Amino acid sequence: MQHTIEHHFNTSNHLIVTGRKKAQYNHLVAPVTGAILVRLGKLTHYVAAGQHFWINQDCLQSLLILPHTEWQAIQISVRSQHSFSPQAGLMHHPLLTPILDELRNQPSEELSRHLLNTLHQLLSELRVATQTKHSMTLDNSKVLHGHKKVFDALAPNDIELVSQCLHLAEAVKMKRSGKKMEVIAEQLGLDIQQLINRSQLLLGEDW
Repeated sequence: MQHTIEHHFNTSNHLIVTGRKKAQYNHLVAPVTGAILVRLGKLTHYVAAGQHFWINQDCLQSLLILPHTEWQAIQISVRSQHSFSPQAGLMHHPLLTPILDELRNQPSEELSRHLLNTLHQLLSELRVATQTKHSMTLDNSKVLHGHKKVFDALAPNDIELVSQCLHLAEAVKMKRSGKKMEVIAEQLGLDIQQLINRSQLLLGEDW
């Protein structure tokens, strides 16, 4: 990182599955459209558009960026002299959205630096929220075994997409560990053609 705090705007038409690893730095992810699934241990946190999710340095995590998602990321260098929340989770503050919206509009370098400095200070003062009606966590094992009740807080149109993305993310994880397609399909309760079709549709690539 060139600066102590940086802002990035990203977009993807396909599912992105990152490997499970420790976060190298403190950062905030904020979907503008679509959603991001943050996997922490046995739980997956569903981060909807308009929400802000904090991931602390050294947190063991992986991200699932759902198809057709636009998101912003704030990354804070280990060089920062501030202290930040040592826990991952949703953050709430009325200034987060307007500051991020202004940064997304690509302001002048001077204004951008002022906004980032303000955000830097603000994030050092915030702590993650406790579970609220606006947050949702999914038990990974229940999702993979078809327990649809874990999706009660999701809109009906999103249930199938999230379920398929979580299954495909698990398939990608198995593939990276060296398992064959036949074994993966059997363990996930899918046939091989379903696995191939989902890979093409959601990942945009052949299995």
